Amino acid sequence: MKGSPRPWILLLNGVSCSGKSTLAREIVERCPAPVIHLSLDHHHDSLAARYATDRWPIYRPLAAGLARSAEAWWRQGFNVVVDTLLDSPRLLRDTVALLPPKRTFVIGLHAPLDVLLERAAARPEEARRRIRRQFPLVHRQAAYDLKLATDSESPRAMAERVLAHIGVTPRSQPIREALEGLRRFEIDDHRVFTKAAQAGGHTWLHYFPFLHALARTVRRDLRWEEVEGSVLVYHLIDVERGPRLRLYLPPFPFAAAALSHARQRCRRFDPAAPARILWVEEASLPTLAGTMASRRAAEAEYVYDGARVAALDGGGFARLRKRLDRLDRVPGLAVRPYTAEDRAGCEAVIDAWRGQSKDKRANGSVYRLALLCLSHHAAFDPGLLRGEVLTQNGEVRALTFGGPIGDGKGSLFVVVDDRRLPGAGYLQRYSFMRNNPDIRVFKELEDVDRPHLARIKEAFNPARNPLWRVVLRIVAGLTFLQPDLWMELQL
Repeated sequence: MKGSPRPWILLLNGVSCSGKSTLAREIVERCPAPVIHLSLDHHHDSLAARYATDRWPIYRPLAAGLARSAEAWWRQGFNVVVDTLLDSPRLLRDTVALLPPKRTFVIGLHAPLDVLLERAAARPEEARRRIRRQFPLVHRQAAYDLKLATDSESPRAMAERVLAHIGVTPRSQPIREALEGLRRFEIDDHRVFTKAAQAGGHTWLHYFPFLHALARTVRRDLRWEEVEGSVLVYHLIDVERGPRLRLYLPPFPFAAAALSHARQRCRRFDPAAPARILWVEEASLPTLAGTMASRRAAEAEYVYDGARVAALDGGGFARLRKRLDRLDRVPGLAVRPYTAEDRAGCEAVIDAWRGQSKDKRANGSVYRLALLCLSHHAAFDPGLLRGEVLTQNGEVRALTFGGPIGDGKGSLFVVVDDRRLPGAGYLQRYSFMRNNPDIRVFKELEDVDRPHLARIKEAFNPARNPLWRVVLRIVAGLTFLQPDLWMELQL
């Protein structure tokens, strides 16, 4: 570009899950000039499955083609950041030789193997095997202009280091200031959430292990803070029009001061956009009545009376009794608590479940959440994330995870079954409610476009708890209200 400083190319090299794409996006965001982001993964994924592997000879030509693309964009005057995986010193040298020598900077991204495997916990087992294979190879005898430890530095700090190294001043980002003070989800945070949920907020979406796992899935950046004794959960997401910050749930327990604080934060992030709350249960709508601009129905959660289901109390359970009686005649079936030794068998059930046709399988999020349950089960207090497995002659055929939310309510968080065993979903839910008598009411999110799962759940005679999406009103001149004024507006 005429009149602009000389463009540069950043070559980010690291093992899968080392944070290359995250850092590349941060550099694009922080750089004051246009940057083209090229990713080996994007090109890799566009190939047919039989070729998309680093064991095929096509892998090296693909890396070379990516470098030539970067050089072509650079000749057009663009800065370029390339996130790639070059698994040998020779391949790294051959790739760098295709790029302009004085304007190319090679950055190595490092992280311990256990960190990489944890980041890949929600991916298929093949991805973890690939990481183990790559780890001893990628950085062997590699010469880098800059080395980064992605397990100890934030993407923002690393991007600033990279840009400083090549002489670029990062652009100011008021958006980032709006995120100051927000915390990422850690397992030890469950005590704060459990205490808050005891006082208010009892949907399936308030279950802490769910929030902890969801924050680690694709495109779900969840963060939280505590204000005036209430917990605020935010959802940060990139959409076509740019980043958005939304409340994931209303403050719980509800407090007008906490809602005012959340709206102020969302307005700092994007002054032109109204604050939104992604999930509001119907019982909470009256608390938002004075601040809602609009609402629309989203989904609903199933609400089971755990004691009634465990006792099969009522004529409406006839269908369920028949299903359970049929399973009683299947030889070798047993339900028992989940242990670490069951992990491989559970992963096999999850992988087989995912491979089914769309109307018979869980969506991608549930698949990832189930794998994260296996990864983090031992770290949670035993009473919070409870697991059960259904076995047949010792082989795992189904798994269930759930636990208490607060005030006698609980979540059937993840239920995955082997569809070769018809009725397993019935037995899992029935057993889990029977084996957790300290939880009176269980909640489970509705399954859209999966009628077979809906039929299973409806056999338990559940109530429906509607969930809404809410847009909050923009009040001209009253953006940042005092708590007592918020209360007046709600009356």
